[in-house]
Amino acid sequence: MDLKNISTEQEAKDLSSKAILDILNNKNFLNPDKLRQEYNSYKKRQQEIDNEIIVSVEKQIDDIQAVKEFMGKCNINLVQTQEQLVKLQLDHEKDQPFQQDLEKVEKLNLYKKNVGNLIDDIKFYFAIKKQTDKMRVLFEEDKQNYEYIHYKLLTQTELRDNLIDKMKQRGQDIDKLEKEFESLTSFERAFYNEVYSGFGNAIELSLKDPNHLIQLVKIIQSGDKFLQEKNKPPQFKKNAIKAIHDSIDLRFDKVLEGATDVILILDKAHFTERDLILVQDKVMKCFPDDFEIFKVYESKYRENIEKRVLPYLDDESKIKEQYGTPIKLIQWVNDYEKMLAKAGLESTDYQLLKAKALQYMPLFQDHLKEFFRKFLENCVENDHINFMTVESITKLVTEKQDLIGNFPVDTFVFINTQIDILGPQLEPNQFIEFLRLISDSLNHYVIQPELQMLIKELQHLPVGGDTFYILVKVIIDINNFHKCDKNASDTKKQALAFFENKDESYLDRIENIFQNEIRKNFKEAISTLQQYLLVIIFREIHSIVIPFLFGDKWINDDEEVNMKALSKTLEEHLKRIKQGLKPSKIHYASLCKLCIEHTMNMYWEQLIVQIKKVYDVCQGYNPDNLTHCVAPKSSKKEITELKSIFSNYQKLLEKIQSDGEILNALMTNSSIVQISSQQVQHVQTQFQIFKSILVTSKYDLNTILSQIQKSFQNQFSPYFLEGVLTIRDGIERQEKESLINSLKRIIQYQIESEEKEQQQKQK
Repeated sequence: MDLKNISTEQEAKDLSSKAILDILNNKNFLNPDKLRQEYNSYKKRQQEIDNEIIVSVEKQIDDIQAVKEFMGKCNINLVQTQEQLVKLQLDHEKDQPFQQDLEKVEKLNLYKKNVGNLIDDIKFYFAIKKQTDKMRVLFEEDKQNYEYIHYKLLTQTELRDNLIDKMKQRGQDIDKLEKEFESLTSFERAFYNEVYSGFGNAIELSLKDPNHLIQLVKIIQSGDKFLQEKNKPPQFKKNAIKAIHDSIDLRFDKVLEGATDVILILDKAHFTERDLILVQDKVMKCFPDDFEIFKVYESKYRENIEKRVLPYLDDESKIKEQYGTPIKLIQWVNDYEKMLAKAGLESTDYQLLKAKALQYMPLFQDHLKEFFRKFLENCVENDHINFMTVESITKLVTEKQDLIGNFPVDTFVFINTQIDILGPQLEPNQFIEFLRLISDSLNHYVIQPELQMLIKELQHLPVGGDTFYILVKVIIDINNFHKCDKNASDTKKQALAFFENKDESYLDRIENIFQNEIRKNFKEAISTLQQYLLVIIFREIHSIVIPFLFGDKWINDDEEVNMKALSKTLEEHLKRIKQGLKPSKIHYASLCKLCIEHTMNMYWEQLIVQIKKVYDVCQGYNPDNLTHCVAPKSSKKEITELKSIFSNYQKLLEKIQSDGEILNALMTNSSIVQISSQQVQHVQTQFQIFKSILVTSKYDLNTILSQIQKSFQNQFSPYFLEGVLTIRDGIERQEKESLINSLKRIIQYQIESEEKEQQQKQK
């Protein structure tokens, strides 16, 4: 039993009770000796405990004495403390105004407890209002302070945002803190509104105050750099670009208000071209390259144009309401691409828009074609009413007015106007196609219908009928087409003016359209009309003179069918035209030339036809100019008479030479027939060649082959040589064939030389 571990009276009692129970339950304790021994043991332990108690009490007395001494000292300290408290109370009463600051200190201590290491930032907060007021004063004083203000604003807003973020993370209420920063937030909003409004007005700033625009750009750059150093995403450049985009959207909304179609939209959107020039020349100098400021403007302009235009391009009915829409759009895109090229940029973003417009080009071309058709047909119809009825022709001739209609002037005034309108809008290839459409329209709706109308009238003109009115109509058309040809030359200059600084190939193509299409069509029409005049003039000659040439009446100098009769009839017709209708000098001279040429062609063709009847030569020959001649049917008597005439070729030669002299007199002595000396020489040469074939030694005939080729048409020359050699004596068949083949080789060589020369000219 361990008595040393007993610490309380209760523990002692419990131990004693347990000991007594153990003794009673232990049989050994019933032995007196054993009991005595155990008694003595307890008695000894009792004595030890008593001794320990004495020692413990003595120690407690010593400790009480020490405590007494300590308490004495505490009492002294208590008195001193009470004295200090009284003094503090007196000081507290004296410093009552400072109590409010103590409350703030308590609040700050509370913030320190809640926010931890941000206590120093909270102390700095007390200076924010003062700093904000200072920045506001600088902001209102001078724009030059903007960069300094921005630097201070960045640091203070950084503090504000960090405080608010920390409180949010701890789930604390930030309303009171945000209210404390309200002055700073309000100034921040005002400052950046001013900065971003400057970007929205960058074009005007670049003109009036470029240094301030440069300062704003630096503010944006420094702001994003500050954010990146704080490991935050940059936002200032993004906001500046948004400000520019917003200003562009607002401007489009304002300028294009009420624009309800593509043409009006594009007309009102021309400010974009001026803006982009200024962006390139002025604004780009205020921005760093990585800003790509030109692209910022260009892409937003394109976006605004497309969102307004594309809906119209998806609706064909709207295009039909304004056929000029595709052209206007293509022109606008072309101008825009030129603007980009000037800025050193290349954009394919408009290709889809352009392609959509090009899809409607066939529709536009059909519209133009119909537009031209209606105008030209109406113009021609008015000319027919005013100049080509019997009444109007009679009035023109009676009053000796010029035989020309209004069509040439009206038509080319109209064409020139369309070129002025569409020329600047069409790209080169489209403009060339437009000119080709003009050429086709003039040919299909004017020239060809007019020629067909006249030929029908000629075909239905009765034999012996009055040719006066149709003659006037032909002359009016000749004058009209001649004037059109002249006007086309002026219009060509106008068309070429649009391409002065462009690829020369375009100039060549335009030149080709006017020379080889428009003007060529008019010239060919004039040539055809002159042939119609020949038909009218030679109607009588064809029927009463030509069929009898080289026949019995002709050789016997019958006055009705000889060259004198032919010359007289021809001169009378020309006199009627010259004096009665007064054609232009150039056309009358051309008509006289054609009449002489036609006379000579019919004369020699009739000779070969007559020889062919007798000798069965010149196989395959069909005369070109005897189509309208009414020739009597050949009879045996006629054949016999022809053989007699051709067998006496000396008399034949004399008669033909006499015809030449009669014709020469008509050309040189008549005041009516106006022929150049060169044409007179040409006619005389033909008669001389005929004589040379008959009288030249067969060994020298090769020397005149080139003259034959030059004086007669290529197709006719071999037949002419064959026919004349047939009536000559002393020429064998083989010799004749050799001469004809030699002439054909000369002709072929000449044709090939002319073709090569033409190819060289084209190159």
